[in-house]
Amino acid sequence: PRTEDCISTKNISTCHQIPRGSLRRPQDPSGMARRPFDIVVITSPDAQSARSVLGLIKSSCGGDMELGEDSGKGGCFDADDLTFQTPDGTIYVSSCDPFGARLGSGGGTIAALSEADEIHSKLNGDGNNSRPTVLICHAGGESSRCPTQIVLGKAWTSLPVVDKMACTGVTNPTSILISGLSEVFADVPRGSVIVAASDVLLLFRSVGDDASSKKCEVINFDQVDHCKVLGLSVPAPLSTAKNHGVFVSDGTHCEGEGWNIQSTDKVLQKPSPDEMRSTANCTFSLDGGGKNQVAWIDTGVVCFLPKSAATLRDLSGSSMKCCTRTGIAELYGQGGTSHSSIEAFAVQKSIKLCLYGDMLRALKTASSQGPTGMTGTLAAVNKLSQHEICICSYSSGSFVHLGTTRELVDFLTVGASVAATSSRDVKPSAWKRYQNFGKTMKLTRRSGSFVSGLDTQADGHVVLNSVLTCSRGRLGANCVVEHCDLRSDEISIGENSLVSGVRDTGGVFSIGGDLCLQLLPVRQSWKDANLPASSDVARPCFVCLCFGINDGIKDFPMKTVYGVDLLALTRGFATANECGIISIKESEIWNENVPSSRRMLWNANMHPIIELDDKNELDLSWMSWINDLAQYGPGDESCSYAGFREWKSSYRVSLSDVRNVVDSSSESLFRGSIAAAVQACEEDRLRSWRRTCLGRFHEPMNFDHVRDVLLSKPSLGH
Repeated sequence: PRTEDCISTKNISTCHQIPRGSLRRPQDPSGMARRPFDIVVITSPDAQSARSVLGLIKSSCGGDMELGEDSGKGGCFDADDLTFQTPDGTIYVSSCDPFGARLGSGGGTIAALSEADEIHSKLNGDGNNSRPTVLICHAGGESSRCPTQIVLGKAWTSLPVVDKMACTGVTNPTSILISGLSEVFADVPRGSVIVAASDVLLLFRSVGDDASSKKCEVINFDQVDHCKVLGLSVPAPLSTAKNHGVFVSDGTHCEGEGWNIQSTDKVLQKPSPDEMRSTANCTFSLDGGGKNQVAWIDTGVVCFLPKSAATLRDLSGSSMKCCTRTGIAELYGQGGTSHSSIEAFAVQKSIKLCLYGDMLRALKTASSQGPTGMTGTLAAVNKLSQHEICICSYSSGSFVHLGTTRELVDFLTVGASVAATSSRDVKPSAWKRYQNFGKTMKLTRRSGSFVSGLDTQADGHVVLNSVLTCSRGRLGANCVVEHCDLRSDEISIGENSLVSGVRDTGGVFSIGGDLCLQLLPVRQSWKDANLPASSDVARPCFVCLCFGINDGIKDFPMKTVYGVDLLALTRGFATANECGIISIKESEIWNENVPSSRRMLWNANMHPIIELDDKNELDLSWMSWINDLAQYGPGDESCSYAGFREWKSSYRVSLSDVRNVVDSSSESLFRGSIAAAVQACEEDRLRSWRRTCLGRFHEPMNFDHVRDVLLSKPSLGH
């Protein structure tokens, strides 16, 4: 196998000085272990992403790393080692599906658990029969409906917060999830396996003025059969529940305080509101008045207690052996295959299963036995039918899924500002949840940013990990700016827009309302293989993602493009074509191997590759035709289509290609470098003040970045 596709654990013992035969659980001053998990495995979509997020795992989940004698000052792992141990004894693993296979959340769970058990065995000796308590956090799939998170995964979505010391910082769903589950599962039986989806935010505590200081209530496992599987659930409006799994109880609704474990009658997958209303014991009302119907939603957190976890482990050595790294290598090594590489073998022979749709369906409920006669790929999980799934519910809990770009923008702008009004197109139930989460998490409108020269009077905008400086400019209401180093003469960012990763533009930067723009560095190896050399001087290239925040990325048939109705856009293009202004054909948007029945924004070649110019700046002037479309519409005479020809002649890629094109490691480094840029801007402004004051010059002093920070603090502007 290629080195970059391997998750190495060979150096863990020497690098971290973890003695063979003991898995330390250091005690805190109160005498209790700080974490209930021996091993935390965080999965990524591919090997490159697993390497790229290692620094994020270290900084946001691991705290201060334990350094071995040979580790040097840079950390506790080498470039090829994606495993480390924290001072409290917890081992973290950054992983992915082995050898480029696509296993789904079910197969990926088996692969991650096998890897965790192998690490535990190496550390404790092969003869040790104990099993570790494992937390597996899946970082999500393609992030197709929220494309700005494709490069690292929705699990690492940046969230601006204020900490206990009133300092701003950036956190992410994975860090929040691990912290919360560490509290909830503080008493989980040894040897259990907990699986969670990291692209959600969960609250397992009552919301109130002091909610952020409350600890999550611990689940009591004393009376729970260790053969069972628990699905953590909270009540959710039917409009939310219809997009997720829903647990139907056996008739006893436990809506009291704290955690309640009850039998499950059935599990529905993405049921319609009508199906939920017509299903007995599915919907109920928390207010007792019959209004505001809710259902027990599947939060994505599943707990396999020790005996059911043992069955899960058995699968990795039998029917699902082809999902584990060791199993694939063993099967490939047996020979008799025509595949040229282990990667090709893994893609062909591995099983793709969904944890929530396939594996949970194999479990029995209070009203039915598990379907033991499943055939095909589902036959691999027949053994699970001996175990019963139960609801572990928390009636005061809450759930937010950051599934789409629009949901992300709404969550950040509503959650970070209680002053924002509910007149926007956000459902009241979602509005309340976003504000509750924002208050509990202490979301803030500014974090790690320097903003100067812009009109920031509009409501709701959020800026995080960015430098924005200009002579004049404006931030539209409810816009989000993240990971940008944007120093231009003029900056104009429209309302309800999202701007990410923009840098080195110079001149004028403008983006219209309800649009999303993201710049990502192109991988050098991809550039060399696909792009002709444009000059003698090699310059960095970027892929420019641009789409409407309300566009249905995987809608078929397509409804909108850049937020514009597709029929209106088609008519506008036809008129412009007749006038000789523009021309475009389907063959110039989709590759010929994409059938007409599968053509959507996800696989449309809409996103140009652009190169730094002679001034080391990115020229985004070609975007004016997209801004015109969004502002005027395709039939308006003010829509000049200026820049369209440049866009059309560029090399363009689709969103489905982005992960193969982008250098995620370079992007991660760039995001990490912005903190130093912010500090440099602040120090430069301080020197200017000092010069004016000490020199007694009659010159204006610019305090706008200080005012911007103060007004965005929760105590003042929140």
